[in-house]
Amino acid sequence: MKRILLFLLIFLPIFSLAQTKTVKEANVIADSILKEKVGDRLFAYFTNYSDELKCTYLNKKKEVISKTFFLNSKLPETVITLKFLYYFDYPEIDGISFPLNFELDKNFKLKKELSFDTIPTFLKENKTLNFISADSAAAIVKIYLNKENCETTKPRISYSATRKLFYYVIVRKLSKHKNIKKPYQGEM
Repeated sequence: MKRILLFLLIFLPIFSLAQTKTVKEANVIADSILKEKVGDRLFAYFTNYSDELKCTYLNKKKEVISKTFFLNSKLPETVITLKFLYYFDYPEIDGISFPLNFELDKNFKLKKELSFDTIPTFLKENKTLNFISADSAAAIVKIYLNKENCETTKPRISYSATRKLFYYVIVRKLSKHKNIKKPYQGEM
């Protein structure tokens, strides 16, 4: 009887600890899922921002609770969903960056398939860069808007979700004229 009691006292805490996961372990699982989806080469452009993990779980009263867990804390056993935040950044071109949010269920499986449409095709297919430079985009705009008093902003890259492509956005500013009654008055 003493041996059974000794066995339970030693191994019961180990069995109870084996069933709970920490935020670090959940992040490792999320990293492996993302790496499996995009590959090692593209995974290098992703940064995990899940030091604080948003978790939805059931408490003892069977109520759904949403709480933030920090890096070294343990997750509850009644996890419903885990929310992860990654950030994609391609450093060669300023503006090709976006957040990627996804959720895992209690079995650490994806709740819905991930979409990687915002990753440029030249990166997905491992081809050479096929973007014009920001200076070239500014030069093209200068050719078409050759007014002397027309000022434009610095080109920035934006993404069209409907057309699934990147494009430069350059805004033409109005000229400014001082007026006695109003601080500035603009004209096209």
